[in-house]
Amino acid sequence: MSAELAAAQAFASPPQAAPVLREANHPAPVSLSRLRLQAQLLQHCEAMLQHAMAMGLPVPAAIFSRLDTCLAVAEHGPGLPGLEAAGAQVEELAEISQILAAIVAPATPAAILLFAHERRRHPRLSAIGAVPLARQFLVLSAVSLVVTLLVSLASDVNAENMAKSFLHSEGLALLKVELFLLSSASLGSCFSILQKLNGYIAAGNYDPKYQATYWTRWVMGVISGVLLSQLLYSWLDATSSAGGGGGAGSITSLDLGQPALALLGGYSAGLMHRLLNRAMSAIETLFGGTRP
Repeated sequence: MSAELAAAQAFASPPQAAPVLREANHPAPVSLSRLRLQAQLLQHCEAMLQHAMAMGLPVPAAIFSRLDTCLAVAEHGPGLPGLEAAGAQVEELAEISQILAAIVAPATPAAILLFAHERRRHPRLSAIGAVPLARQFLVLSAVSLVVTLLVSLASDVNAENMAKSFLHSEGLALLKVELFLLSSASLGSCFSILQKLNGYIAAGNYDPKYQATYWTRWVMGVISGVLLSQLLYSWLDATSSAGGGGGAGSITSLDLGQPALALLGGYSAGLMHRLLNRAMSAIETLFGGTRP
């Protein structure tokens, strides 16, 4: 009877988990997220230290020894060190990263790490452009220049057709003229963007999260250049003729008046924006309204 009662109690009671045998001196394993954080901090510190050495910036000698210790500890593999030692490792790397970030300022750690990755992955291409966006706009500017030169060889692209607006021209001649102005505006927009990119890259504070805004600026520059060369040129020509100011210094007296406006409009996309704002203000003032 007692044997049956013991069997029933054993069946009713839930199975006990097998005890985990762990040596007293064996540390707890480190999580993968902590390992990734350590690896990211090590990459940032190493990239900033190399940048500081290349720029000749003064770095305390203690930073070298502390970072060397962190690198030596990280080489022991994912099982070592334990949780407490890993936490101390992350804290040490975070402190080193803050010190190095203050040394390399105004350059940012993200930009320095991006430059280092590009030099490692594309050593030849990085000599042309430090970031992929700069290389893309270099190719686009070269294509725009080649298209401008090739289209200018056409017989329809001449001073007579350039002086006409898109309402007074038609057919293939209009297409060639518009393509010439479009490529000129693209060339001016690429020149402006490359100049801004070069400033940020040289300062080391380029931020890849603004990459889409550069393409938006290029599209706005192309639109601005085409509108200025087609609409503003006709207005300037009419104003110059009515006022008798079509001298040698007038832009409308030059055969390259429209291409020059397309190039300037592409270079300064904000010019067309300011002109449209002033035109809207003048129209609203004329009708007695005020802009919000």
